[in-house]
Amino acid sequence: MSLTASNRWQSKTNVADCVDFDVAFDSSYPRDGESFAALQNLNKIKGGYVTSKNGYIIELDMTNQKLKVFAPAPPIVFDETVTVTANVGYLKYPAAFIQHVSDGTSTCRAFLVIPSGLVPIAGTVAVNMGIALATGVFTKGQRTSLTFLAADTVTSVKVSYVTQAWKEVTDNVVQAKILAGAAIYGHAGLTFTAGAPDVLQMGEDMVAVQSVTWDKDGTYSAMTPLIAVGTVTNARTEVAVDVVKATTFAELLFHTNDNVNAAKNSVYVTYVRKPSTGFLSSHLTETSVSSA
Repeated sequence: MSLTASNRWQSKTNVADCVDFDVAFDSSYPRDGESFAALQNLNKIKGGYVTSKNGYIIELDMTNQKLKVFAPAPPIVFDETVTVTANVGYLKYPAAFIQHVSDGTSTCRAFLVIPSGLVPIAGTVAVNMGIALATGVFTKGQRTSLTFLAADTVTSVKVSYVTQAWKEVTDNVVQAKILAGAAIYGHAGLTFTAGAPDVLQMGEDMVAVQSVTWDKDGTYSAMTPLIAVGTVTNARTEVAVDVVKATTFAELLFHTNDNVNAAKNSVYVTYVRKPSTGFLSSHLTETSVSSA
């Protein structure tokens, strides 16, 4: 984490020494910029200018004596093919919401998303967007990784996702957790009621759900979302999702025999909450398409 200078050329004016040089970065870059205070044994730099290169914006931070590099803003929705090595792949941009993950095999396997820190089972992928599994705190800006089960032998996947450049989505990403039917983190109104079906009330409305993951006696399973509670089947790891309810806010409904409120069972929900105003709020539509 350092800078090196080359092609140095020095001149002198009545007020200061002037130095021109090329600067090269090494293979790593600290989040708050590279220090140039001691570059080429110079005294404290009083001022200067930099030229941009390769599409990056380079800025002198005179207060902290650092050189900062800013990449162009990414697109808000992006599709890319990701190479997976030793079961792990990395997205080009930090993700705010994963829409779809599938491989390039003849069957075009789709992978259900589970939170980072959980062990994937067949057909699932653990996605690390920067959300801490223990606290639900979202650290923005880190590179997104995808971790697959070794037995799935994944070497390449196509990923569609919303990048963190879409600020309204990024600012409203939430991960919630219940354990044995009790709220661990999430919205203050997050509650679980055992019944037929079991109901998880989110305490707020949602515009999109990335994943619902259930700890089934120590095995983490990505639950398949359905739109009607009457279709939720026992032992099928299914969940009915109602993203907007006028009086009780969003709800997730589970088959009572799945026993998601067992003593050692937990449920993780990663979603985008509905803001009170703005594009997401005004463009949310719930609709159904019949087979006819």
